[in-house]
Amino acid sequence: MLRPCPAPGSMPKSQVTAIEKVIPPERKRRIAAIGYTELAAVQANIAKAIPFMGMLLGFAYIGHAVWVFEGHASALRDGCRDADVLLVDGGMLPCLAPDWQAVASGAMHRPEIYIHDRKTFRLSRALHVGAS
Repeated sequence: MLRPCPAPGSMPKSQVTAIEKVIPPERKRRIAAIGYTELAAVQANIAKAIPFMGMLLGFAYIGHAVWVFEGHASALRDGCRDADVLLVDGGMLPCLAPDWQAVASGAMHRPEIYIHDRKTFRLSRALHVGAS
């Protein structure tokens, strides 16, 4: 399912500035995200299914490549292949395989992994990137 990012010039400068502080646009990054992608849930309320969807659209708006997948063990390596950054919905952590960080970082171009907290809407760096 494709989701277009906002049209150029349509986002308020304050929102663009906030997004640029998270992942600056000077070096274009490939950003993979693990979120709840069940079609009915996404169609009913994408912001509830993928709470950081606005952030992801903002990253695309400033020029980064962004894709979202569910993080199932059978697709984790391919979903993270050549990504520079991985954002993980904290609500999806119980669904991930125990070795998800090692698998993801092993497939990524430049492993940088963050967990999105649904309650605080904040990103925090994963603690054991690359650990087996």
